[in-house]
Amino acid sequence: MKHIDGRDPLDNILFISLPDNISEMIGDFVIDPEIMLPVEVPENQERENWDSSDLSWEMIVSAMLKILAYQPEHEDSDYFRNFVKAVRPNIIVDLTNSAVIKAQDRDFDLAEEIFLALYGLDKSNKVSLLNLALLYEQRWEHAKSISNDDLAEKYVTAAEAAFRDLATSENPPELLWYYMGFFHYKSGNYIQSEQNFSTYAQLGTDSDKVEEAERLAGEINNMNLNDALFQEAYNLIHRGDEKEGLLKIRQFLEENNDVWNGWFLLGWGERKLGHYGEARDAFVSALNLGKPSADLYNELAICEMELLNLKESRKYLDKALILDPENMKIVSNMGILSIKSGKIDEAENFFRTALEIEPEDPVALQYIKFIEQNKD
Repeated sequence: MKHIDGRDPLDNILFISLPDNISEMIGDFVIDPEIMLPVEVPENQERENWDSSDLSWEMIVSAMLKILAYQPEHEDSDYFRNFVKAVRPNIIVDLTNSAVIKAQDRDFDLAEEIFLALYGLDKSNKVSLLNLALLYEQRWEHAKSISNDDLAEKYVTAAEAAFRDLATSENPPELLWYYMGFFHYKSGNYIQSEQNFSTYAQLGTDSDKVEEAERLAGEINNMNLNDALFQEAYNLIHRGDEKEGLLKIRQFLEENNDVWNGWFLLGWGERKLGHYGEARDAFVSALNLGKPSADLYNELAICEMELLNLKESRKYLDKALILDPENMKIVSNMGILSIKSGKIDEAENFFRTALEIEPEDPVALQYIKFIEQNKD
């Protein structure tokens, strides 16, 4: 199985016969000399130049885990599972902790590989699959933040598939419904989100999460976000059919003009079409009806910036940064506003801050290059 980004993660794996100097027993586990052992050759070394004198248990275990991650149907996968557990009895706990830390540090590739390996190591461990689904969701949001639409689409599809596999499995973990509710909420599938939160509210044992699930399910229902017309409008605007989507959301607002999400969706569609005055008015309506958020302030700032109301734009960006100081898009927009205001040094500082938050941010990289090329 190739990685989601197209690379072959098993390129550096080679198989060797059991060396004579290795014991045939690991505790109670009997090593089968007829089964070739996988070894992962370091990336900077050619396969044919690998020296078997460097062989260690960890190298073998690492290669087996990689195979279980990306080729769990391998003919010797059951043997590899037993081998790994014999060499590393506490590996499930150790790897889970390591993967969570890697995800928190945004070392996404390694976190993903570890979660895949954990699931390949024990298919009955549904917590590993839930963690993998949550990581795919995190990677989807990250890809969106750096405007990598192709990768975002791949990861949202992967997250949907992992959540779906869990939901249709026997005795899924109860937290699935809670986290899946948030996933569908973020992706604009409010009908499914309400169902997920309602299910968790009935099944959940964490009182705080149950209360939150009940609140969100009630909010979706009370604001008619599960209305078919609202859902259709969201889907149309999301996939780029803004004109048709705007017709639908206006129809929705005729009967639900007190729903801030409806005004936000209207503003989003208008802004995507470059109708910045109309978008600003819709976002102001959303702000008056709902709770202030960094995203809403950022959208208002973009509109004011495009309308050349730079002071108003700065006011909204300042408010957005207070609510979400590490939001890379907001910091980058601060840089763009500074350039429009003629404050080049300030702009450079903002873009460098954005790159500290997200080194791959294409907007910050582009503007830093522009600033450096135009320095005296």
